[in-house]
Amino acid sequence: MAKAAVTLSQDRLKELLHYDPETGVFTWPPGTGGKGRPHHPKRAGGDDGQGYYRIWVEGRFYRSTHIAWLYMTGELPSAQIDHADKNSLNDRWNNLRLATQNQNKANSGAYKNNSLGVKGVRLHRNGHNEALLRFNGKLVYLGCYRTLAEAKAVYDAAAIEHFGEFARSA
Repeated sequence: MAKAAVTLSQDRLKELLHYDPETGVFTWPPGTGGKGRPHHPKRAGGDDGQGYYRIWVEGRFYRSTHIAWLYMTGELPSAQIDHADKNSLNDRWNNLRLATQNQNKANSGAYKNNSLGVKGVRLHRNGHNEALLRFNGKLVYLGCYRTLAEAKAVYDAAAIEHFGEFARSA
């Protein structure tokens, strides 16, 4: 028999945890410890080893970004949540936004194996700088340029055109 889906409501979440939208931190409310001693509010959850906070609530783990969304809007997110500043541990409310997978990828930096260190530009075998953009799973060729600055400018313009506020070049 399949396990029933756990549905956490905004009201229940607010009974269990406090979220500070200014700091992005969830805390357990003050209460009584195991031996009857009072304890002060303490931070809920911890780093999951993949660069996100997760919190055990009502029998399952949730990413703190998802329960921040539930806490503030009353709904679990219908899409991915993007951190505008690229810091996945910064769960301040003004740093969180719904995003498609394309938008979330657009807000990432250059890959670690990018020898030029510039997103959207790679060295072509002819020695020129080749500008490329990945959009909807397809690689879009933007041209070859003599200078890195030219290729970066072309990529940046295309990224803004395709991804708007999610575009990131560094």
